[in-house]
Amino acid sequence: MLEIGTNSVRLKFPKNSRAHPWVNISRVQLYFGPRPEIFTEPPKDDIDHDYPVDRIMGHKVMNGVDHYYIHWKGYPAEDDSWEPVTNLTPESLKLWEDSVKTRQITRNSQQ
Repeated sequence: MLEIGTNSVRLKFPKNSRAHPWVNISRVQLYFGPRPEIFTEPPKDDIDHDYPVDRIMGHKVMNGVDHYYIHWKGYPAEDDSWEPVTNLTPESLKLWEDSVKTRQITRNSQQ
């Protein structure tokens, strides 16, 4: 930063830059370096492990098979995935059916 005005700052750019050096102060943020990447490793005994479903957020049919978009309990959104119906428990599917019914009732009551 070279200069601070009332609502703007003048930034130092390389001489061959075509960017305008004056920027509104609302666009300036502190920089703390790159964000750390968060990776969630599956358990070592993945064969027998059940991943608990937090919620089902979507449904689509791919190649004639029902798939559901799953948010896994205790995992970040980056780990959400489309899963075939064969990977889900009846309890998980009931969560989806209940949420669909609730949305239909809400939609009908608003009309």
